[in-house]
Amino acid sequence: MYRICSQMLCLKWFKSPFMSDNKVSIMDMPDLVMRKIMGHVGFITIMKLRKVCHAFRNFIDDSKVNYGLTRVNFIVRPSLISVMIYWSSADRILLHYVKYVTSSLVKVNGSARVTILKNEDFLDVFSRDLRAILRNQRLPSMILEIKEENFEIVGAMFYKKSLNKIFTSISNKNNGWCCRRNLFNSPCEFADHLRDVNGEPFLKPFVDKFYDCFKNVLKSRGSPIQIEELDIEVMESSHFMDIPCFIDIKYMKSLEIYRYKDEEQSLDEIVELDGWECIQELSIKNFKVTIPLERFLHKSQLNIRIPTISMEDVLFLKMRLLTSPVFEDYTIFYDNLKDMDRLISVLGRFQVDDDQEKHCIMYRSICSQILCLKWFKSPPEEVTDNEVSIMDMPDLVMRKIMGHAGFLSISLKAKELSCELIVCNNYSIQLRKVCHAFRNFIDDTKLDYGFTRVNVVVRPFLIRVIIVLSSSDLIDLIYAKYGTDSLVNWKVNGLDRELYIEVMESRHFMDIARFIDIKHMKCLDVVCLNQPGFKKEQQFLDEIVELDDWECIQELTIRNFNINIPLERFLHKSHLNIRIPTISMEDVLFLKMRLLTSPVFEDYTIYYDDLKDMDRLSSVLGRFEIDAVKTKHWYFRIPGTKQVLDIGHQRCYDYFRFFFLRKEISYVPKYAIV
Repeated sequence: MYRICSQMLCLKWFKSPFMSDNKVSIMDMPDLVMRKIMGHVGFITIMKLRKVCHAFRNFIDDSKVNYGLTRVNFIVRPSLISVMIYWSSADRILLHYVKYVTSSLVKVNGSARVTILKNEDFLDVFSRDLRAILRNQRLPSMILEIKEENFEIVGAMFYKKSLNKIFTSISNKNNGWCCRRNLFNSPCEFADHLRDVNGEPFLKPFVDKFYDCFKNVLKSRGSPIQIEELDIEVMESSHFMDIPCFIDIKYMKSLEIYRYKDEEQSLDEIVELDGWECIQELSIKNFKVTIPLERFLHKSQLNIRIPTISMEDVLFLKMRLLTSPVFEDYTIFYDNLKDMDRLISVLGRFQVDDDQEKHCIMYRSICSQILCLKWFKSPPEEVTDNEVSIMDMPDLVMRKIMGHAGFLSISLKAKELSCELIVCNNYSIQLRKVCHAFRNFIDDTKLDYGFTRVNVVVRPFLIRVIIVLSSSDLIDLIYAKYGTDSLVNWKVNGLDRELYIEVMESRHFMDIARFIDIKHMKCLDVVCLNQPGFKKEQQFLDEIVELDDWECIQELTIRNFNINIPLERFLHKSHLNIRIPTISMEDVLFLKMRLLTSPVFEDYTIYYDDLKDMDRLSSVLGRFEIDAVKTKHWYFRIPGTKQVLDIGHQRCYDYFRFFFLRKEISYVPKYAIV
């Protein structure tokens, strides 16, 4: 007998006491059940299940289970291959394969166990596991790096005292080979032992063997693997060019090829790959490219090296990129440029930055985008007596600049600080402090900075403002009192619909609420702070219901204030958290009746000090369940849905609470529903 459920922690197949003597195998289970099991056990468990038996392994391979892999990283050394596998649950697993004479050592990160596979080459063991990992998978990202040999890293990864009982050291003595039982006292001693038995390997021959192995793994899949982003390090062009035929290039968005050593080699044959036009971002480092640049102009980002570039090439790129709909960022390295002086005169005025790089600014009229903006005076020989102001630019151009500059450029000037707090005289504003005219222009333009949240933390000698932008950047502003001066610090880590506010009196909130457009507010959380050393007084916030458009607030939390108005004034909310002095049996039954038919209700919590007729209320509500924290639960089916209303009651220290929660019926035992 078996049971299908959404989760399965373990699987046991057993005989019934009444079954015959015929043997029962796990593979006798129906395919539907087996596939459901495979869909819930996870990547690591599937790797273990593949080793149960040939039939189980074949079933897993034929089912084409998606492991949800998001990235696979390889770090390749002559005696060590490390594989980092990430999957969609944000977990990862690290596999390490080490050469040990003619055998292999395998270790899984997080486990102290070292597996020894005698007389098996570690490249063969790695390729066997990689076939299982990549079979039937598609990868958003793959990174492959080549590193020099480092036995100390291997020693630190694999050393443990139990190795003393396993390994036999073989070292080349002056009088021939000798064997002795090991006594490794540290990772360094084990690293020296590996150096003795493996010898100092050559990097290039091993990398050749690795890429032959990697090519065979991809070939064994039967169909090209789909990789969106590939970052690969090679020692010669053939290492890369031998594997694209096993990759579905039309699914690739980004490709970065890096040559381990900077030697004279070209990679022109890359443009002959099938589907290579689909690659949007291309970076080729330490290889030269000698084909015409127009073959690359369909890319959004490009990083290549060419032997020489001419004035005609630069002007051609300028003309094409000014009208390109996809271009974002091109970097072209070269060894020789003809006619540099003539090119500068043709391009016109330029600016030299702090890194001695020349910048010529071009306005892209078609795309209305600005890659870089720098305003500067003409060279000395062209300066006239008339001063040029940035405000002489047309309003249309200025507005386009403001639309692309972003909040940080408009408001805050980014600079490295040598200390955490600086005197406010050094705290600088960028564009708004250029001049009064510029500041007034920015204010009159009414720019939308794209704020998503503003948090303000207030202390007697410190105010902290946290601004979150739509780009997910975070700006942290700190203002501190220092004698008669002010200290300001700010850092960057990456229209208000939610308001969280802490006050000490109800008027603190009510005085500012009239300056907020309540009809755009979805969530409001008001907290009354109790200052240490002061007597706690009961405060009410009944006047909140008199705010204009307060019905638009969908989620309302009022903490440490009492509410003394009828509960029906709050039943248009989806989430509610309030405290009232007392609640009656009639109030609870009224809430139950209204919430069973409410189209918006999700979660209500009501704290109170006193309840009349609790025993009578329990008998009226009917049968209840008590959970592990002594909370009583009554469950009522919501008509016309597959949901229930969960009414809970709990005592919390010196007060009580009722909560009303909408739940899926599948989370509640059937016998508990009233």
